[in-house]
Amino acid sequence: TIDTGRAAAPRTSEFRESPAARQTEAPDTSPAIQQNARSEKQHLRHQAGIFQRKDCAMRRVTSFGMESAEAYMAQV
Repeated sequence: TIDTGRAAAPRTSEFRESPAARQTEAPDTSPAIQQNARSEKQHLRHQAGIFQRKDCAMRRVTSFGMESAEAYMAQV
């Protein structure tokens, strides 16, 4: 069932992952498509940064006790 599902789905991501395929595809893509992919990558990196910062903040909260954790959350 997994194989049939993958065959039905478009395989553009698998095709793009190989560097030779990326070289053959590069002249075909318009700059708008490349810009869209670049902004999507930046958006994902931005989300990852937010999650890392939240994780760091929560770790700092747990490292010193709950009474100062409430003061820290009030600051933020």
